[in-house]
Amino acid sequence: MKLLLISIIAGILFGIVVITPSVFAVSESKESEWQVYTVSGNFYLPNYKLTYQVFKIPYQITNAEVEKIEVPDQSEGPFHGGGTIVNIVTKGDGILKIQIPRNVPMGNMGDIGNPFILVDGEEVRRSTQYKESQTTCFWEFTIPFKGGNKEIDIFGTSTASSSQGPIRGIEVPPECVIKPSPKSQIANGVLPENVTCKEGLQLIFKSKDNSPACVKPQTAEKLVERGWGYDISAISLPVPENVIEQPNSMKTIKVTNTDFTINYTITGGEILGTDSDLDGGAILLSLMTTSDGEITIIFPRIQTNTSCTGEVEFFVLVDGREIHYEKMISPTERRLTFKFTDGAKEIEIIGQAMCYGMPSGASPFLK
Repeated sequence: MKLLLISIIAGILFGIVVITPSVFAVSESKESEWQVYTVSGNFYLPNYKLTYQVFKIPYQITNAEVEKIEVPDQSEGPFHGGGTIVNIVTKGDGILKIQIPRNVPMGNMGDIGNPFILVDGEEVRRSTQYKESQTTCFWEFTIPFKGGNKEIDIFGTSTASSSQGPIRGIEVPPECVIKPSPKSQIANGVLPENVTCKEGLQLIFKSKDNSPACVKPQTAEKLVERGWGYDISAISLPVPENVIEQPNSMKTIKVTNTDFTINYTITGGEILGTDSDLDGGAILLSLMTTSDGEITIIFPRIQTNTSCTGEVEFFVLVDGREIHYEKMISPTERRLTFKFTDGAKEIEIIGQAMCYGMPSGASPFLK
C-alpha cells in the first residue's frame, strides 16, 4: 500500500500518471470451485444427422451465480440453435470461465473460427476483453462482466455456405463424447431405431418388447442366436409392389392416383409408397431408412398446361423441414438430388410456377 501511495505521489510531482486498468483484475481468492452444468437435446452431428445428445459444461464464476446455461435445441430445424447462452445473477464485477465441449453446435466450420462474445447484447473484443484457449475436448473462454449484467452469449462463425448446411458441432475423439443410455434417449424422443451406442457397443432389440439395448458385438451375436434379441441392420427392407427394379440401381414407382411414374435411386433406405396432390403441385414419398442416405428423383416432362409459364420451382421438405437440394434440368426431365437422415419418414416435393399470371402449385411433370 505504501509503495502504491509513493508511486502516485511521484507521478503527481513529475506530472505523469499512468493507470492501466485490467478487465481481468478480479482477486483469484474470490474464485468459486469448478461446477458442471448438464445440457441435453437434439442437435446436428458433423455428418448432418440430427440426434439426441448430452453435453457437460464445466464453469467457474466470481461474484455471481450461473442461473442457466442453454444450447438451443435444433429439433425445429438445422438453423435453429447454435451457440451457448449463459444467464447469470451478479453480485458485482466478476469473471466467467467456461469450458464448452467442441462438439456443441457453434457454427458450420471445422473449428470455432473467430467467435462472437456478447454480454447483454454488446460485443466484447478478444484479448483485451476476453481470453480463449482450447484442449482436445473443450473450448475455454475467460469472460469478464459488470455488476448487473444478465446474459453472456458465445457463438461461432459460419462460412458463406452455411445456407446449405446445418449449424453443427465438429468431430471430436470418442472420449470427448457423452453417450446417454438407450433408455434416456427413448425418454427424450429418440426413435428406437435411431438410438446410438457408445464406441465399441452394438445396437440390438429385445424380441420380447422391441426395446433397444447396447451390448458388445460378441454378446449381440450370442443373444441373437438364443432368440433374446434381433439386429435390425440384418433385416432386409420390403420392396413395395408398385416398385419396378431397373438396371444400375435405378427404380421406378407409380405415383398414386395418377398415370405418372417416376424413376429414382436411393441409398440408406427405400421408398415405401407415394401420394399426390398435383393440383397443388405436391408429391409425398413415405420412407423406411437404415442409415443416412441420398435420393435422386427423375420427373419426366410430359404434362402440358398452357396456363402455366416459366420453369417449375421446387421446395423439398423432409418430415416437415425444408432442405437443400441439387437440380438438373433437360428438355425431357427434371432431376432432384437431396440427402436425408436416418429416421426420416416422409418427403414432400412441392412444385410452383406462374399459372394464370400468379404463383401457384404446379405439377413436377409440366413441360
